[in-house]
Amino acid sequence: GHLTIPNKTLAQWLTYQRLHAKTLTARQLELLDSLNYKDATIASGVRERDEKAWEMRCDEIEKFILEHGNTRNLPGYLRSWLTRQKRKFQENSLNRRKQERLKSIGIKLSDFERRTTGDARKERDGAEWNKNLEKLKRYRELHGNCNVPYRFAHDPSLGSWASNQRTRYKRVMEREPTEDVIWIKQLESIGFEWDCKPKQSTLRARSSKKRKVNAEDIVVNDNKKRSGCCS
Repeated sequence: GHLTIPNKTLAQWLTYQRLHAKTLTARQLELLDSLNYKDATIASGVRERDEKAWEMRCDEIEKFILEHGNTRNLPGYLRSWLTRQKRKFQENSLNRRKQERLKSIGIKLSDFERRTTGDARKERDGAEWNKNLEKLKRYRELHGNCNVPYRFAHDPSLGSWASNQRTRYKRVMEREPTEDVIWIKQLESIGFEWDCKPKQSTLRARSSKKRKVNAEDIVVNDNKKRSGCCS
């Protein structure tokens, strides 16, 4: 009159059914229910709730497509959900009904591209780069240029990032550019200087001015001595 099973193998099998109840077919759940399997009804309820949640996501994507004409700018949570459906399709674990439902709203399930660790890293680095570019634009609005000091007190990471872009640019220019240089054009479009060191003419002018000031100090001090003034 109960399902307490002394046989170890059979007990393990039953545990597996309990852990994976949501993946069982309606017929399998019905058979377990006929044995007074206590999780069968619960699993059916969970399955129904999951189906409703799936349909809700599908409806959201359908609405987005109707408003925008495509799925290119889907919100992150919907994009992740859709990627999972495409992955399941590739793995032959997406049932026929769901396949047809997605196709009916214009989703092409066969265009799934498996992301590698390298792809994820590139996407993350790209997002970080764009974040720093926006910070650099705000810096220019406040200071009138993009010459962020290496040790910029308000945001040390921005100064380091700007310096790294100049180093990266130098390496690209030292050889035949083969990589995508869109980032160079983006920086140049906001007035980013690849060499922000003072020009030699500027340095000479500063040095001449300094020598002139020192000469004037000598004359003033000499006059003070002659007149007996002291400070």
